[in-house]
Amino acid sequence: MLSSEEPNQRMCSESMDQMEELLARTSKLTVTDEEGWKINEEGAEDIGKSCLIGRLCTMKPFSRSLLKNILCRLWNSGKTEWNLKIKKVTVTALFLVLSFTTNNSLERILRKSPWVLNAGFLILERMKGILTDWEAALNGRGSY
Repeated sequence: MLSSEEPNQRMCSESMDQMEELLARTSKLTVTDEEGWKINEEGAEDIGKSCLIGRLCTMKPFSRSLLKNILCRLWNSGKTEWNLKIKKVTVTALFLVLSFTTNNSLERILRKSPWVLNAGFLILERMKGILTDWEAALNGRGSY
């Protein structure tokens, strides 16, 4: 008979492995100052592989926590499987970066894009490295 601690230990071990993988990826970044990150070019492609960039076309205001809760329910995923950062807010859109702990989750969500929410449309694209010029990328002048 299995003890109740064995499944918890297995889940904890898997979570630790995922955290170590993310830490290994972030070790390729270096801090330059309090305002931003200096990107190690060798690590930019690795970080981009686990991220999506998105545009939520809506005129309704969203907080990060509200949007994360809505997407967790919509995607049927746990809060620890992915993370969300709102990079820019305009009158008609929110520009987002979503990072994922597993490629399976990223691929599943990307395959079903665009996503329709009550308040608008979420359009997602694979991130091709780390953006350095957000304004250009968000206005369609840059590549990501």
